Amino acid sequence: MTVSAGHSLAENLNLRSDATRSALITGHTLTSAEVPMKHALLAGLLLTAFALPCVANANDDNNQCQMNLSKIRDAKVANPDLSDAVKSDIDTTVHRAEAALARHNDDGGRECVALTQQALQKAQSH
Repeated sequence: MTVSAGHSLAENLNLRSDATRSALITGHTLTSAEVPMKHALLAGLLLTAFALPCVANANDDNNQCQMNLSKIRDAKVANPDLSDAVKSDIDTTVHRAEAALARHNDDGGRECVALTQQALQKAQSH
């Protein structure tokens, strides 16, 4: 590894292209085919990193909705003295939540969570 006169190794590396820096550090020179592959790999990794949280959030909403539906069923069994009007209101809200969940999209998952939270509050407060 050679260093230009008057420059430290770090300064010398800053003056070089990415491929040249990589070759100086690792001792391996990238071929013309390897540079685009490296860039494509990095782009793919970045896209994956940004896409995964979106999928995770959608799954979180769907899981939360399912858990809330289960809690609502349990609350109805635990509170047999609920009035018919409250039971009907809860059932209507649960049907709307299930329909939202059946849309299989982010908005449906969020709507389902909101509706099931409302129904759960009704079931637990009466």
